[in-house]
Amino acid sequence: MDEISIILWVGAILGLILQYRLKVTPVCLITELLALGGLVQAIAEYDATNLNEWTATVLIIAMVSVMIWSIWNYINIFSRGKK
Repeated sequence: MDEISIILWVGAILGLILQYRLKVTPVCLITELLALGGLVQAIAEYDATNLNEWTATVLIIAMVSVMIWSIWNYINIFSRGKK
């Protein structure tokens, strides 16, 4: 397993937690990019047979969930600023 994969996965999860502390746009966007990179790395690690099926499935679901929540938080932050 590559070190960058672990950095992306942990960074995406920590970014999601940080979004609830800091309600600012850059945190949402950075977390979105980390989750996207984590999703790509999870698929690449599975294709390289470095991850088994269940671990890859959990990581893919987690990264997609982080991406959805980051988009949702970004929309809420952006729409709150428009009022």
